[in-house]
Amino acid sequence: AMGMPNTGVGPGVGKGVRGVKVGGKKVMGPWVQRWVLRGEEAEVFTPAGAQSVKWKQFGAGAAKDPLLWLKGSLDLPQADNVSFALDLSSMNKGVAYVNGFHIGRYWLKAGKCDGACAPPVKNGHCYMHWQNCEKPTQSLYHVPSGVLKPTGNLVVLFEETAPESARDPFAIRLVALAEHGSVTHAVLV
Repeated sequence: AMGMPNTGVGPGVGKGVRGVKVGGKKVMGPWVQRWVLRGEEAEVFTPAGAQSVKWKQFGAGAAKDPLLWLKGSLDLPQADNVSFALDLSSMNKGVAYVNGFHIGRYWLKAGKCDGACAPPVKNGHCYMHWQNCEKPTQSLYHVPSGVLKPTGNLVVLFEETAPESARDPFAIRLVALAEHGSVTHAVLV
């Protein structure tokens, strides 16, 4: 880790601000930088860990909070022989878990398009035109079938930045994917 010694480095080793003065007055710490978030440490993304902490009801005040753990439950949509994906198009940037399984990081930042042609342009020839400008490149995140249960699937998200517009966790869906697009979905409760 940057600024750390080469040996003895780990989650228990501190670094960072040692003291702060505001207007000439010392502001007391302790000032530490943690490697592991408290929610990760408590494993709030697992069924047991989610029960070990007190959760607050999501309200309008939390819609733009910079750091936020969210928890909900989804039942599988009625569909046979399909794959499932978590639709996070209403969220911002963070990490997603389903039943304690880390499905990955997400960042729904809108893409930018510049010029008439998307790269590569070779010898003046436009191979590809821009599509879906001002939309994220990905909003569906695959959830392995072996992770899912018919009912009561625990979905936990860690939102790590304040969104540019308000996030809406009530719009998160578990989507059943068929060969030609989505078939049906379940909404987070």
